[in-house]
Amino acid sequence: MTIIDPTLHHQIRIELEYLWSCGFVPFNASIKTIAERFNMSTRTFQRVVKKNGWCFEEWKQTVRVRKVKLLLDCSYSVDSAAEKVQLGRRQLDKIFVECIGITPTLYQRRHMQRINNHG
Repeated sequence: MTIIDPTLHHQIRIELEYLWSCGFVPFNASIKTIAERFNMSTRTFQRVVKKNGWCFEEWKQTVRVRKVKLLLDCSYSVDSAAEKVQLGRRQLDKIFVECIGITPTLYQRRHMQRINNHG
């Protein structure tokens, strides 16, 4: 059994979120590919995820939504933002509504209104 230093769990999470957000690791990369990136076996990576109470897919979706929000804030179209996080438009709409409670289009419209009201 491989023992992982508990202090590395947080570091792994931060680094993977960074790698996803910057596009260094595709959002559709397999757990095996991600584990290899951290020099771990797939099983060890799964243990790290489970031990920390992370739901891998939910975690990945949260990072995707954060990235989409940044892209929309920078005036990317919703379709372009969806492409950047490797989702179809319908998938993005569904995930965004689940996480934020509104569609990406409405989020962007509200963001632009805030800017215009303060500018």
